Amino acid sequence: SLRTRLQGAVALLGALSGVENPAAKIDAAVEKLQRWQARVANLQSLLTDPEVTDFVVVAIPSRLSVAESARLLSSLVSQDVPVSQLVVNQIIAQDATAAYLGRVVKEQQRALKTIESGSSPLAKLQLSRVPFFDLEIRGVFPLKFLGGVAFGGEHEDIWEETLKADGDRFVFVGGKGGVGKTSTSSSIAVRLADSGLSTLIVSTDPAHSLSDALMQDVGGGKPVVVNGVEGLEAMEVSTEEAAERFRSAIGGFRASDLGLGGVAEELVSKLGLDDLADVLDSIPPGLDELLALAEVLALVQPSGADGAADAGGEAEGLSATAKGFDRIVLDTAPTGHTLRLLAFPVFLDNLLNKLISLRTRLQ
Repeated sequence: SLRTRLQGAVALLGALSGVENPAAKIDAAVEKLQRWQARVANLQSLLTDPEVTDFVVVAIPSRLSVAESARLLSSLVSQDVPVSQLVVNQIIAQDATAAYLGRVVKEQQRALKTIESGSSPLAKLQLSRVPFFDLEIRGVFPLKFLGGVAFGGEHEDIWEETLKADGDRFVFVGGKGGVGKTSTSSSIAVRLADSGLSTLIVSTDPAHSLSDALMQDVGGGKPVVVNGVEGLEAMEVSTEEAAERFRSAIGGFRASDLGLGGVAEELVSKLGLDDLADVLDSIPPGLDELLALAEVLALVQPSGADGAADAGGEAEGLSATAKGFDRIVLDTAPTGHTLRLLAFPVFLDNLLNKLISLRTRLQ
């Protein structure tokens, strides 16, 4: 184990510094890091399992949005994330007559043609065409209406597997900013709950627009029952708080945090442990979102599911209220953050490998 690998180094540092039992401090830091690794491994496993996960790409009919969504799809496929659905919002009817609207319609049709002609990777996805609404989609009943248009009628067959599949399922909703991700994810969640499936919708978007879409405060980091929809709960999670808990765990590796002094502190600094902790003092955008999602899974998965409960760590106070959901819908942050999020498991593995390498250098 990582703890065992570091014990030789700890003994050396203790002898050099005269500090009694510094192993306890480094053990605690290692244990926290290993809990995070278990959480992230659990999330990565779910993200790439087509039996339990769907990723829905959301776009608008503009060439910029289509191009960015195509890049998102290519990156998701390269990471083995299952993707089958594309929702294009804000489509203006082709029979619009005003000159301005006519120009907008032509531009939208060019963007849609890029998808439908097969020249874009998005052509591989099942397309739901959602019209432009002349009102703001806020509140349960407008969301039900949106869901009926986007996922019912002519689109019902292509959403059959996502909305009615057997077993537990996670639905990730992503795309560039301003394309209607939160409205889409909220309407999916409402439709799932209306079909009799206990559903949780989670937002990790720092904008916290989920409360606005539902017209109900769902902040606070714990599931809140959504008024007007039986079987639906919602929560907004603070990515900053999750990142701070992670930084706190890693902070235990600094020489100053270990209470060492003199030659021992100088040795630890030269070997790079301080650099290791400093890297995480400014966690890049997207990684904080994954940390928050990992905590959410520790909270909502039934005890013992894929090690989620064992990985609870700092979230143990929340996991006492954990319950199973038939569906979990995740409203993610904008595209770029999602792509960086997917790279984090490798980043964390490299972090642990660096610690093991440090142990070898100390021997």
